[in-house]
Amino acid sequence: MRVLLTRPEREAAALATALIERGHVPVIAPLFRLEILRPPPAFFTALAACQAVLLTSANGARALADASEQRGKPILAVGDTTASTAEGLGFSDVTSAAGDGAALAEQVRRSLDPKKGSLVHVSGEDVALDLVETLAPDGFEVHRFVLYDAREESTLPESARAAVAARAIDAATFFSPRAATTFARLVGDAGLADALRGVTAIAISPAALEPLAALPFKATVAAARPTRQAVLDEIDRLAEAGVQGAPTMGTQTMSDTPSPASTAPPAREAPPPPMSAPPMSSPQVTVRRGLGLFGAFITGIVAAVLVLAGAVISLPFWPGEIRAM
Repeated sequence: MRVLLTRPEREAAALATALIERGHVPVIAPLFRLEILRPPPAFFTALAACQAVLLTSANGARALADASEQRGKPILAVGDTTASTAEGLGFSDVTSAAGDGAALAEQVRRSLDPKKGSLVHVSGEDVALDLVETLAPDGFEVHRFVLYDAREESTLPESARAAVAARAIDAATFFSPRAATTFARLVGDAGLADALRGVTAIAISPAALEPLAALPFKATVAAARPTRQAVLDEIDRLAEAGVQGAPTMGTQTMSDTPSPASTAPPAREAPPPPMSAPPMSSPQVTVRRGLGLFGAFITGIVAAVLVLAGAVISLPFWPGEIRAM
């Protein structure tokens, strides 16, 4: 599968590695540029006093690591990718909610006590779920700090524009409603919406699919769970379905132009021609048989006898030393 990746460059690079290991071809086309922001003075006070830090993205983990050298504070991460990023940055106490913002909120309710202190949420400018409001009814005090900003590109990246225009993409991935909204706008500005008819959109959630409703994708798929692994699984399933649906004979040709026969009903298999009436255009082939193993053996013996007979007949003409031998 040739898969378009719209995530910021770091996340796209990690996702590209996973796709390559699965046999797919990634096309990296980030729609956002990550910018780490300077934390306000109140951040350090809140960080020191909180009982845990909530992270809703891998970029949040990077921004937290950039803002503070403290690595011992408990971390509750929204998913496995965010958790592994935090662990890779040296945070020692990391728990993954293995889901979305709602799963993270539920993890907080199960594992933390609001009486033991406040929480710090490190995020970007836009969030899918406001944890401050979500956890307030449960008695949790959450302080949210915007420590990074993902700035949208003003035009469709050249890698995406060229691949979409050439119809060289099988699937496109979207990990947030904002990414889907940005892609829909940029692909529309580029006049390439019609080139998406052979592309399947795969989103991390149904909410991330909604902004794509007006685009003429071949199909749209929401991952079974809001995780990167679930998106990878959907890509594998799509590739497997493509292999199973491919012709059983010959090699399928990859083309930039959609095949008009792709929507036609399958042709009925022609009955085999009668054995007694082969097609006139097929010349008869004369099969020439070789000597075979037994024939080659007999031929070898006859040749050896002839050589020996020739040697005996010509013996009187050989030099004396050779005759003695």
